[in-house]
Amino acid sequence: MVRPALECHRLTDAEAEAEGLYPHRVGPRPGDETLDPFEYTLEYCGEKRPGSYGVELKVEAAGDFVTVHEYVSAVHLWLIDMRDKLLDVLGKMEGQPPWPPEIRLAVFYFGRAQVRVGREERLAWWHRRPPAARSTAAGSEEEERRRRVMARLMTQSAAMIRERTEEAARAGLSE
Repeated sequence: MVRPALECHRLTDAEAEAEGLYPHRVGPRPGDETLDPFEYTLEYCGEKRPGSYGVELKVEAAGDFVTVHEYVSAVHLWLIDMRDKLLDVLGKMEGQPPWPPEIRLAVFYFGRAQVRVGREERLAWWHRRPPAARSTAAGSEEEERRRRVMARLMTQSAAMIRERTEEAARAGLSE
């Protein structure tokens, strides 16, 4: 039985091996044998990893340096050319068909060798502010309050235990 790739990813290595699948085959990167061959995935769940497309984005400076406008314009055109491929891949990542063309995309992150793209409505979540750090003064007041509550509960608990022990002792003496 041939399993779809998405189901194969859910198998354990032992289950995949029992079905004759090799979920993770590694080796040297095609065209670049300088990297560690045991860290590059060649095949996963019977599907070959897509090779890099030799994409090189060059931003030409009109003057002595590249302006933000020149950079953003070049990257924007590059991403627009890749829109159909992005919609297809983003759908596959969710185990769904390609995203419809009317979906509005946004760039969440653009690093040295990585671009994160997703639905525009997720942009605010992606760039949310981290929770505010609590001040040490407020933290120490909270710690003190918790310590007092715990001490009060322990005192009440000890009093209840003492009372029940005394009742049990009196009941044992009276019999």
